[in-house]
Amino acid sequence: MATPRLDDTRPCRLRGVAFIAPGFDAPGGGMEGQARRLARAVAGHGVPVTYVTTAPQGAALPTHEVLGLVQVYRVPVLTTVDWATSLDLLERAGLGLLAARREQAQVVYAVHHTFGAIAARVGRALDVPVVVKLTGAGKHGDARTVLASRRRARLLDDLRRAARVVAVTDAIAGEARDLLGVAPERIARIPNGVDLETFRSDAARPEAGERVVFLGQLRREKRVDVLLDAFARVATTRPAAELVVAGDGPERAALEAQVGRLGLGARVRFLGLVDDPVEVLRGARVLALSSESEGMSNALLEAMACAVPVVTTRVGGADEVVRDGVEGLLVPVGDPAAMADGLSRVLGDPALARRMGEAARQRAQEAFDIE
Repeated sequence: MATPRLDDTRPCRLRGVAFIAPGFDAPGGGMEGQARRLARAVAGHGVPVTYVTTAPQGAALPTHEVLGLVQVYRVPVLTTVDWATSLDLLERAGLGLLAARREQAQVVYAVHHTFGAIAARVGRALDVPVVVKLTGAGKHGDARTVLASRRRARLLDDLRRAARVVAVTDAIAGEARDLLGVAPERIARIPNGVDLETFRSDAARPEAGERVVFLGQLRREKRVDVLLDAFARVATTRPAAELVVAGDGPERAALEAQVGRLGLGARVRFLGLVDDPVEVLRGARVLALSSESEGMSNALLEAMACAVPVVTTRVGGADEVVRDGVEGLLVPVGDPAAMADGLSRVLGDPALARRMGEAARQRAQEAFDIE
């Protein structure tokens, strides 16, 4: 099967799509959840999906699982050896699996530069076009991570060979072009999508509640420490306000200690990983995101789809998703006073929160439906 010409825009009926992406079974959103939902949506249109993914060593998960038209193949990440060796095993497994399922791997879709490079090599070996989605910009994003890698030359060569590089934001598209050297005609600007059937606005939220919700991984770049400092300011003037932190990660212990130092006690709850973010969002007056680096936040889209207004740092694709004062409020990175002012404004004005929430849901429907 010849690789399609890049300038051939005629539609075709796909016989099958292969995914190479991390953590099919990872809870929550992020790039893993976005890829999983996309695979299921593609299968929902009758296109078979072969999904090659990673799984923790020793996880009680089947190596091969059939989920409707999605066939999942799990390759264990070997904690007893280095990450590079695990990736090499993933590449070999992916090559063998897709060679055996060649008729149902008409195109390979990969997520993140690491898996994108693997997919690019597999695609070249099988003469199958590859689409690579980059997930972030800025100092923690794909481009700068590639440039800082010891495998920089190889990664750049692989990514430049992809038939298409998908950028979810303008910033990622610019870095793919300017830092990675991807030809502009190979870059496709496609935002993340949200499942509007799952994330709905039909569940009533307690109008009197002053609940702030954070939803995401507890990693350094999410700067939940800034959010806690901001909430401490809010708590001094709004005795009914509470903060719910849904997610887990390496920063959790430090953040819990920070709550103690700030004297917030029962005003802040850590839920850990949640199976159903919809339930968390239903009780929210506002979603707060304080990241210093993002791609296009899935939590942001999910909150908007649930008619929850947002207060978010102006980073990544936030200002491409949220219009300041319409669907939510945009604040500077690393500024707890500005974040506190934004949260207090939304918490103190239920009518404003309702208007922003309705506008957020409409925006999600118009621009970010995963279909």
